[in-house]
Amino acid sequence: MCNNTRYQKSIVRAYNNATQTITADQTALALQGAQVVNSGCSVGMETAAYRIRTGGIYHISADVTLTATAAGTATVQIALNTVALPCAVSTVTTAANGTYTVHIETDISVPCCPAAGGRTVTITAGGVAGTVTHVCSGVTRLA
Repeated sequence: MCNNTRYQKSIVRAYNNATQTITADQTALALQGAQVVNSGCSVGMETAAYRIRTGGIYHISADVTLTATAAGTATVQIALNTVALPCAVSTVTTAANGTYTVHIETDISVPCCPAAGGRTVTITAGGVAGTVTHVCSGVTRLA
């Protein structure tokens, strides 16, 4: 897999402009549309997740553009293995048919020996029903 390159910097960044429906429940977003960059072997890309394959310090970021069908509070969050990261939750108060772009980012430490298959990073949106029309996200191994 990584052999002696697992200590190199890795980055995967992609965007998806396909319209996605979200509900009041947190909905995992499809992240893989077009890859902007895919370098290194510590991070992999799946349809709705990034897979972290090696231990290290990682930076995760996302921009999500959503349109709410009703007034409320939209939430965008980053999760590691389906558990929301407490420092990676962003909310916006929405008006009916309002369009909003939410930015979110965080840094995480992954132990040196992730479980078989690695760790998965997902980005979810919810709190209000509506659509997501743009997701640009990425994971960078810093050290």
